[in-house]
Amino acid sequence: DNEQKSGAYIFRPVSEESQPVTTNITSTVIETDQAILIEQQLTPYAKQLIRLYKNQEYIDFSFEISNSMPSDVELITR
Repeated sequence: DNEQKSGAYIFRPVSEESQPVTTNITSTVIETDQAILIEQQLTPYAKQLIRLYKNQEYIDFSFEISNSMPSDVELITR
């Protein structure tokens, strides 16, 4: 069975070289009773959210990518 499974994605970059999406990141810090939220606007179409929950031993990272992202852009994190 050589079919790609539903939801599976194989990353095959066009180039071996990567370029930063931006060097100008806008960050906002929001502190609540339960967590510290850091919103980082990377581009008009990409946002990273970092959540530091109080009394927890982990950090939650998530990304929001809008449908206005250029079709010739591949986003990776390192």
